[in-house]
Amino acid sequence: MSQENVNALKRALNAAPEDAESFLPLLDEDIEWDLTGLEGARVGLVPDSLRGRAAVRDFFRTWADTFEEWAYEAEEVIDAGASVFVCLHQRASGAAGLRE
Repeated sequence: MSQENVNALKRALNAAPEDAESFLPLLDEDIEWDLTGLEGARVGLVPDSLRGRAAVRDFFRTWADTFEEWAYEAEEVIDAGASVFVCLHQRASGAAGLRE
């Protein structure tokens, strides 16, 4: 992946909270999204991973709607040749208060 494509992904991640649908076409149709770092994955409330654009879209619509406030920050975007890895840090609050 070129630096231009990495920059395009960073811009899409920044825009996604207001326009998530414009972010999805940047994802490979067979994307695998690793969720093993989420607390919910550790206790079986969410899957360990998602495969495909539709699964990512559906999961994040449901996930974000669970919280009163939800935000994320892309801490790292790593060029891995034909792929790119993104490390996201999420912050959310709901009825039980702030969670990270």
